[in-house]
Amino acid sequence: MKQIGITANVTQEMKDVIFAEGHKGIAVSDNVGTKVQVDGFALFEKRKDAGDQEDGFALKFWDVEGNDWYTSSSVFIKSFMRMAQSAVDMETNMFVEPMTITICSRKAQKSGRNYYDIEEAPQKEADQSWKSIDW
Repeated sequence: MKQIGITANVTQEMKDVIFAEGHKGIAVSDNVGTKVQVDGFALFEKRKDAGDQEDGFALKFWDVEGNDWYTSSSVFIKSFMRMAQSAVDMETNMFVEPMTITICSRKAQKSGRNYYDIEEAPQKEADQSWKSIDW
């Protein structure tokens, strides 16, 4: 996986822990309805040609208590990154104050499938500008 975004308070030691063999973080998918105060994140791009099972993104984030969370839900990641874009001070590359999110599950109108999202995220067309930010 290639790191493409990270807040300044995420250390190499924190990244080593989340990728350690046998490490279990907290899955977004197991915590619908949970409110989380986010203090930092690291975003990774997954590529099949790099040995990953699928293309896409993987988001790792830390709450104010130091717990690490993870998801590869594309909708959740888009919502998270759009919110982070306005909550992170770009000069310090850190959250001005913890970003509060509530994990939710929604049902797609077309397919009827459930997906994970953030309750506080603006419901609008997905904005892809976060992909070009130099985190």
